Amino acid sequence: MGIAAVALCMAVAVSGCTRAPDDMMLKEAFLLCEDLQYEAALPLIRAYLTQNPRSTVGHYLLGKYYQHRDEPALTLAKGQFDMARHLFDVDGDLSILEEVMTAREYQATLHCDSALVLLRTTIEAEEAGVPQQAALPILRAARDHARKARYFNPQSAFIVDLANTLETMVDAISEPTPPEDEPAPAPELPSPGAWEI
Repeated sequence: MGIAAVALCMAVAVSGCTRAPDDMMLKEAFLLCEDLQYEAALPLIRAYLTQNPRSTVGHYLLGKYYQHRDEPALTLAKGQFDMARHLFDVDGDLSILEEVMTAREYQATLHCDSALVLLRTTIEAEEAGVPQQAALPILRAARDHARKARYFNPQSAFIVDLANTLETMVDAISEPTPPEDEPAPAPELPSPGAWEI
């Protein structure tokens, strides 16, 4: 019995020790990202996510890497932000970010970064010759994320400005819709003589 108890205590101690290095790895990756050293953070982020695939913070940091690398992968960045939001909605675990921000600030950050990625997507599409109307659904999605970010953190001047800018951009590009109380004009019918056989 004594040996089994010692073995159990050692197993608990070892499992507790394996968690701390992972957290330190994630914290180091976060600090590198904060210092805009995304390439240096990438191996740490990947190693952490290999061990902790359900980490909202890990997916968020991977999204930041894709967003800010030399040749951004905006679709991959947006996918990682979506995954981070989903995982946070499931368990609400802020992990190492508990010391840095509140849950509402984290949610605002995720929506803000999603809005920025989508805005950049529309800008790149326009530069590639895509008509503004074709990119309007993406711009509307960016606006919606900015609205959610503003809801979660209305004190952030940057987020408020982003939301207002996107509102203005969507309004400027959107086609005016005819009022619903005005019926659409009836199609012109051929003259009765044209129907004779």
